[in-house]
This record gives sequence, structure tokens and C-alpha cells, in this order.
Amino acid sequence: MALTYKEFQEKSGNQFDVMKTDPYTQYLEPFCILGNVYYVGDKKVGMHLIDTGDGLILIDTGFPGAEAMVVNSIWRLGFDPKDIKIILHTHGHVDHYGTTTFFQQIYGAKTYLGEADARLMEKHPETFEWNGRIITFTPDEMLHDGDVIKLGNTEIKVVKSAGHSPGAMSFFFPVYADGKTYLAGLPGGIGRNTLFKEAYEALHYPETTPEDFLESVDRIMEEPVTLWLGCHPTPFHNDGLKKRMQMMDDQDRPNPYVITPEEWRSYLKELRKGMKEIVDNGCI
Repeated sequence: MALTYKEFQEKSGNQFDVMKTDPYTQYLEPFCILGNVYYVGDKKVGMHLIDTGDGLILIDTGFPGAEAMVVNSIWRLGFDPKDIKIILHTHGHVDHYGTTTFFQQIYGAKTYLGEADARLMEKHPETFEWNGRIITFTPDEMLHDGDVIKLGNTEIKVVKSAGHSPGAMSFFFPVYADGKTYLAGLPGGIGRNTLFKEAYEALHYPETTPEDFLESVDRIMEEPVTLWLGCHPTPFHNDGLKKRMQMMDDQDRPNPYVITPEEWRSYLKELRKGMKEIVDNGCI
């Protein structure tokens, strides 16, 4: 018998409650993933900083209340938050844009969000409640499928990945290190929780279909990714916490974030299989 939404939530656990009460316990020392790509997220949410040589790009900004942690992480790496020129969002959920307004207002960073998420945020702000407050922001630009975001030595390809949110986007960009070129891949909004009817309806997603989830995985399946980034540092995503521990335990071992395109496809096939099981069992 298929899991109900309640059972799925109980099995997953409400891993984000700690971010309402003790967010600083989730601090993670920032580090270089590879080349000009750095991790500035915490133990719950992935945030990535890219040094383009002509300013910084920040991908996702974490939970509301995490501003001090993000700024500290950027400083610890030797960068200045005022040099953040662009903020990209994988999708419009509060754990991915919670400190965006801070960076907009304090540092003047230009922000981007998928158009469907921006429209939903504008039409149904009540959906975006966190810890008793409505948390939203107004993006400077809306992202669309096929957009290319350019800054300095970095070009990021944007691929529509609707499903977990209507405006979720995946990002792909080259990274140069050790005389080699890697393709970084960051899947946007792959969470299966919003495939369940209870979440689907509560989040006002009438324009997003179950097929969108599956199609979004198909659309990025053949990207020849060799550097795997994740929205969250959890096993379901890219298991970033484990990879970081591996890097610290043995600095001479191969970089665990570096994968083969075959490993990328294998991960996405398993992801798609899990999504299809939920769809086929009529949970939406």
C-alpha cells in the first residue's frame, strides 16, 4: 500500500523545526567545493557562492533568520557580501529565499526567481508563511527556461524544472579547475512532498501537473554533469554533508563532488522512479 501524505511526512521527519528555534546550531564551516564554487549553506539548506572574477553569484539564501550565518560564511572565505551582484533561486520556497530581502536591501544584489513562483508569491502571499510571519520578496528579474545568466567568467544555463514548485529551475555551468573543465549541475526543486494532494492543494499549484515532476527530471537527464551540487546537503539530494566529511577526513582522496555523467543519470532515474510510484498510486 502506498504511503499517505501523513506517513510520508512522519517518515521524513520535520527536519526544519530547528531552524525556527536554534538555527545557529546548524552552522557549517564554509568551504571550497571545486575551483571557483564554494559552499556557504548550513546543515539543512544548500547555498552556493560563485566567484566570477567580476563579482559574486549566490544561489539560494537559506531560512529567514540565517542572515548572520550566511554573511559570516562569505567573510570566512575571504569574500565581501557587498560583491554579490546576482542572487539566483532554485525555487520559491522560504528555505531557499529566506534571507534574500536582506541581501537586496543591504547590499543591492540583483535577484532572480522563476516566473511561475514569482506570480504565485504575488497572488497567494498567505501561502508563504514561516514561523507566524508572511515571508516574501519581489525579484528584480524572472527566470525562464533557456535563460543564460552571465557574470564575469561564468555562464549559467537555466532549465525549467516545474514540479516541487511551479517555477523551479535547474542550473548548469562550467567550472575550471586542475586544468580540466567540469559541468556543475544543481537540480532545482526535486522534493517529492508536493506530489501529495494535501501539499499540492495547500500550495495553490493548479497549473502544475504530476507529469511536470517527471518531465522535469527527463529534461535534465542527459546533461553531462560532472560536479554534483544539491539544494539540500542530504542523502536524497547530493549527500553534501557526507561528502564534506569525506573531504575533511582524507584530503588526498578524489573530490567526492566530482561524478560521471552515468552517475548523474543513475541518480535521476531513481528519483524519477520514486516520483512515478507516488503518481501511479494516486496520491495527488
